[in-house]
Amino acid sequence: MISETFSARSSRERAKIITFALLFLAALVSLMMLCSVNSEGAVKARRNFLRTSYNPESYSLFEINGNTLYAKGRYANDRIKKLYFAGAENVSGSYKMNIDSDGSYEAEISLPEGYRYTTLAVQLRSGAAFGYRIYCDNGFYFPDNGLAESNRTVFDNIIDASPESVGYYISRNADPDEIRTVQEQIKLISDSVTEGIGGDYEKARALALYVAGHFYYDHDARAESVTETNVVLYEVLKTSRTVCTGFADLYCALLQAQGIDAVNIKGGSTGGEIEYENLTDGVQNHEFTAFFLREENRWVWVDACWNGSGDYENGVFTDDKPHEKFFDISDEALALDHRADYAERRRFFEAKAAEPQETEESAAETTTVTEEAVPEETTTTGKTEETSVSHVKPQEVPAEDNTALVIIAAVLGVLVLSAGVAVVIIIKGNKSR
Repeated sequence: MISETFSARSSRERAKIITFALLFLAALVSLMMLCSVNSEGAVKARRNFLRTSYNPESYSLFEINGNTLYAKGRYANDRIKKLYFAGAENVSGSYKMNIDSDGSYEAEISLPEGYRYTTLAVQLRSGAAFGYRIYCDNGFYFPDNGLAESNRTVFDNIIDASPESVGYYISRNADPDEIRTVQEQIKLISDSVTEGIGGDYEKARALALYVAGHFYYDHDARAESVTETNVVLYEVLKTSRTVCTGFADLYCALLQAQGIDAVNIKGGSTGGEIEYENLTDGVQNHEFTAFFLREENRWVWVDACWNGSGDYENGVFTDDKPHEKFFDISDEALALDHRADYAERRRFFEAKAAEPQETEESAAETTTVTEEAVPEETTTTGKTEETSVSHVKPQEVPAEDNTALVIIAAVLGVLVLSAGVAVVIIIKGNKSR
């Protein structure tokens, strides 16, 4: 009798031990999975390969193996001078690069352990320089926030701006004479820049370089608060300075003058109060461009503002070294510092002037209608502008992806169920004895 009691007690103890062991295993697996989820709930991912651009004349291919980075690419018009990790120039490591006469290059860089994150910098012979975010944690990697895929969804539902609203992107008061003047100037500039160039891709490339090389980012406007005066095309063409909305509108208009479909992209970018870690759900503070390349049936990203435009600050113009990092930038490279919320097509050559105000009553009605169409006033930080008012409704934000949490819950459920089954089997086995 005593032995039977002891045996039953031992079986119960074994059941408890197995149950606790399985529950501990479930908790451990869940913890490991949660470690791959960041504080915002988005799954952390690592890329060991990055193509920076689809532009065959200006791109790099980066591949990572542990703490060594292999690079190759081509910078035909402005050849590469060096490739380096910003902030780690004096750290011991290895570096070698070969550059061919056609601008093609190959390079290999390695660094010791100890760097959490840095910037992989590309410097060209002209002095132009730009970088790509790269982290180091058990080896180098390019972070993946999921925007490479989600940014593309803006082309599924492009908003068509009304001709009346587009008039206010050209002229503060949608004045017919100013609208006509801008349309004529845009057409002349576009035709002049693209003269003798065949194909929409090369035309778009030439126009992007023109905008970056001839217009300046207005830091004074940013510091004092940006208004429609700083972004309407009539003023931009007169002053040669603007902020990101003006750059995007100008580039779109120049493309449309060549019959190329182009849209404004409203979204966010790193800088100011937006860090990479909260780029996916940060404020809306930037505007850039995309055009449709009919020959390849695809949309091409372009940020003419960030392609090395000069600066206007304290009343002084300062030239910068334009580059092509943000012309036909890859989805993965764009996602390192840009978020696309929605796309708007503004047909600048179909813009309508404001209706003449005949009476006080009609004037009041006109004001009510047009206030919604006036480009929003903004405040800025860096080469980004935080939007305070929006005259169009952005697309609905996609629901959060809870795949990781679902998997964790499933694992827990299976393991807990297994623990229960194990207990039942042990108890039944004990009774059979």
